[in-house]
Amino acid sequence: MAGPARVLKLSLYYMLQSYSKQALAFILASTVAAALPQALTPPAYRGDLAKALLPAMAALLTVVAAISVFTSAAAFKADVDFIYSTPADPREVYSARIIGGAPLYAAFMLSYTFSAVDVGNAVWYAVALVSLSLAFSAAGANAALLSPAGRALSLLPLAIASALVYLSPEISPLYGLAAPAPLYSAYAAGLFGAYLLAAPWRTIEELSRNAYGVLGQEPQTGESKSRLPDSFWGVVWTTTVRAPFTARASARGTVVIYQRTFNALKYLTPASLAGATAYLVAALWTKHYAASSVMAAYVVYMAFASAAALGVANERLWISLAADPLRYLRYRALARTLLSALVLSPWIAAFALASLLYPPALYLSAFLASSVLVLPSLSWIAAAYSGIPQIRELGLAQRPQRISLRNLLMVATIVLFMALNIAPFFLSAIAYSADAFRGLSSAAEVYAAVSLAASLLAFCLLVCSEAGRPVWMWAVNKLSENGYV
Repeated sequence: MAGPARVLKLSLYYMLQSYSKQALAFILASTVAAALPQALTPPAYRGDLAKALLPAMAALLTVVAAISVFTSAAAFKADVDFIYSTPADPREVYSARIIGGAPLYAAFMLSYTFSAVDVGNAVWYAVALVSLSLAFSAAGANAALLSPAGRALSLLPLAIASALVYLSPEISPLYGLAAPAPLYSAYAAGLFGAYLLAAPWRTIEELSRNAYGVLGQEPQTGESKSRLPDSFWGVVWTTTVRAPFTARASARGTVVIYQRTFNALKYLTPASLAGATAYLVAALWTKHYAASSVMAAYVVYMAFASAAALGVANERLWISLAADPLRYLRYRALARTLLSALVLSPWIAAFALASLLYPPALYLSAFLASSVLVLPSLSWIAAAYSGIPQIRELGLAQRPQRISLRNLLMVATIVLFMALNIAPFFLSAIAYSADAFRGLSSAAEVYAAVSLAASLLAFCLLVCSEAGRPVWMWAVNKLSENGYV
């Protein structure tokens, strides 16, 4: 079979592994539904509409790319047992993985920028769309084989491209979707080419020759492993704080990719503090308090929700069954809630400080507080329902994460929770900006109080009482059905 044909066949394999038919139909219908109103927009306003929507698209793309970059797996068990056991060229396998991951990005970009397309620039728009979709997909594919620092570097060019949309849109490659032109198409193609050049080709080739050797055990460093505490709560808390990540090591010319743990509280809390400080500085510098506040809250929430949901992949059901299952799950939910509260406390404080200059920002602190109380449990339960594959030996996910209607429903649930709990901020922002709507300020106060009370009640029922038993037992059974052990 010729090279290009084999790449397309492998790409189709990845797509079939990653998307259900129902999900593909839903994504297609959603894209058409978003593009149709743009197509009906009068030609004189279509270009301006695309440019107006570009900042929102850039921010959301960055969040999606960050989730992909920091959660992508080096390989799946199906890859190791099937693809890497065949004589397929590793470069073809890598290319197929990039192509298979690009359609979701393309549909997302098209939904926001279709209004920029006309007969004269359709070719340049298509080149930019395809190149940027492949670049975002390549960032995740590259990152899967890199250390945490390498993953951050892989995301950096995309983050810069998105930041430029806010600072100086004309010099961002994403601007080619709002103002298609040959120069921007070449710019986007160059970005994709840079990711191809930066790909860890040596590791990719070794993975194809000796997958189980590359995906090896952690190298021995002579350091003693810290023992777990004696108390049941101590074990749950310690294993919650120790978050797994993919690391790389080189020994005698061979690359080894393995899983190890890091202290999430020790590293994520300073990172959260740095992000919150950057938000305050940016808000003070630009004076765009409303836009910067809501965008920061959205990015923090989506990153938090994604990490909370994907954390279920590292669960081991035998631990819960070895003890009292309900007690274990309630302790785990409590530990996740406490960890979330500590990590997000800088952001809660930052929004409270910002409220001294922009009062509606205080409701974003309440929004994050509600999220901390509910999301660690809600995301775990939603992830069990959606069928996130378990990560077992050698850090291998048992199969690729399949985008299905269940996954989309999980995302919709998390987005709905955000929409319901962030509403007081928008009510207060309207009241703050227009005297005619001052009455909404009282509505925002009542809404926020009810939202916090409901979140606290949900936390107490699920985590602090026996009332949550049916929910947790259902979650355990669902994980068992999904192949968790």
